[in-house]
Amino acid sequence: MSEPHPVPEDLRGLFQCPACTGKLDWSRDDEIRCLACGRVYPIRGGIPDFVVDEDSAPE
Repeated sequence: MSEPHPVPEDLRGLFQCPACTGKLDWSRDDEIRCLACGRVYPIRGGIPDFVVDEDSAPE
């Protein structure tokens, strides 16, 4: 059984991809994906990790 998503649904629209300012896909409980550039941001300990690492850029 998964835990509730850490970011309430009504606040998710306030976030954007820190790398490209694209819209984010919040459909998974363990990661957030940018719909524009494809970057994936993990959720660690219930906290979204929006650290931009050039090595994590999609190819």
